[in-house]
Amino acid sequence: MDLTRNRKIKKAWPGGGYASVYRYNLSDEKGDEILTHLRNSVDSNSDDYDQHPQSISREYWVKYYLEEFGDEIGISIHANLDKKVSGKRGDYEVVHDGEKKILEVEKDVSDFLKHGHSTGGKFGWSDPASINLVFAATDRNNRQSEIDVPVIVSAEQDYDDTDAPAFSQWFNRVSDIKSAKEALYYHLLNAIYRHYCKGVPSLPDFSRLAGDLNEYSLKMNRRYLTAIHSVMGDHAKSHTDSVLFDSDAESIRSGDSFSDVKRRVIDSVKESYSEGDSRDCPKCNQPMVTLGQNRFTYEPDMQEMTEGQFAEQVAAQQGGLFEEGIHGETLTVSYCFDCLVVGAKAPRDTEAMYIDNTEPFQLPGEEE
Repeated sequence: MDLTRNRKIKKAWPGGGYASVYRYNLSDEKGDEILTHLRNSVDSNSDDYDQHPQSISREYWVKYYLEEFGDEIGISIHANLDKKVSGKRGDYEVVHDGEKKILEVEKDVSDFLKHGHSTGGKFGWSDPASINLVFAATDRNNRQSEIDVPVIVSAEQDYDDTDAPAFSQWFNRVSDIKSAKEALYYHLLNAIYRHYCKGVPSLPDFSRLAGDLNEYSLKMNRRYLTAIHSVMGDHAKSHTDSVLFDSDAESIRSGDSFSDVKRRVIDSVKESYSEGDSRDCPKCNQPMVTLGQNRFTYEPDMQEMTEGQFAEQVAAQQGGLFEEGIHGETLTVSYCFDCLVVGAKAPRDTEAMYIDNTEPFQLPGEEE
């Protein structure tokens, strides 16, 4: 089974989103349930789903449906006007009932009236701003009679004599696949990140644990934890994405369990690094590998800085000139994949902060 990356997955877990989500201990058994649901959804037919008309959040779903089944329901698409014409225009050049028409797609018929489309121009493809035909998923308020061009409402069509499912059946199926795919993705990403960073406290947990630490120590420790979460989280996500979406091999093989897929991502992370760092692992004394760097920019301080220093510091925060040790520090994050030890170190540190990830971090009194 090959997976494609939808919009929600593409934007998942930006930046600091790793620091708390991974703490949830989701089991491989739950992963197998999600994977089974995804397989069943992919193997299902639209006939297995409800025909009841429903509201949808995005118009592009109706467009996807029409692009897939237009010929089956008598609407032959010849051009996507989104890609052909700028400015005011309909959605498609189509042939319907043997005539060239400009088609507008809507979620519901009422949306066409809200949008104020023109229907009084030239008939055919010569005037892309003049709509000759409307295709909508639903007409919840019975408003199609208010439109002076033909309106096709998918929810009202009989598709028994075609190979096309009703829009609602098709949409229910693709929504089921989409939600199952997202559930698998989040569960897998969670599992990968937990494998490599389960011993690293989240920032809220560290704050609760910090106790009597002075303000400087609190800031320093938070800075190092943030660097680890950011760098390791980005690597966990990139390798999860690679195995599920970008690999030349099939994403999920027929006999795969969730733990099989998880192991492929874990191995992918480890195998992508071969060169050692100058630091040795405190457990096995073998060279660690550098995962990446995380830049921390100091806060501007009007009390302690001159006007020029303050202005430079503000500029550095906004992406301007950054001088190491003056405007901030670049922390290097390293890892020992054999011992599951992660380290973070600033250029002037004599020792790195090391965290062992063989056991999950727990607050006092907390049970795994």
